[in-house]
Amino acid sequence: IHMLQFPRDPDQTRWAEKTCLREFSRAPPSLLKKWQEPDFPNTNITHCFIKCFTSYLGVYNETTRKFNVDGIKTQFESQGIPPPQGLETLRKTSKGTCKDIYLMTVDLIKKNKLP
Repeated sequence: IHMLQFPRDPDQTRWAEKTCLREFSRAPPSLLKKWQEPDFPNTNITHCFIKCFTSYLGVYNETTRKFNVDGIKTQFESQGIPPPQGLETLRKTSKGTCKDIYLMTVDLIKKNKLP
């Protein structure tokens, strides 16, 4: 398995976002706009968008159902930003569902725009 290198650069982050926006292009336009703000309402399709984005960004591994907490820390530290509080909660294994990944990450995403 190819491990992604951290920190991720802005182009890699944009690529992950654009790839998922393409994959979810049939979502209502109002929702697509919210995701780009970023605003992530608690809807089933948003749950799966977040799973897509974290997977393509390399912070979530669908095979192990775990988050790369060390990679996320490196991402923040590389920008001179302290890692977010609550990050350690991502060390547990997820259920692998879109909703579970959303619930595990949405507060961190809202409080800390990924650099």
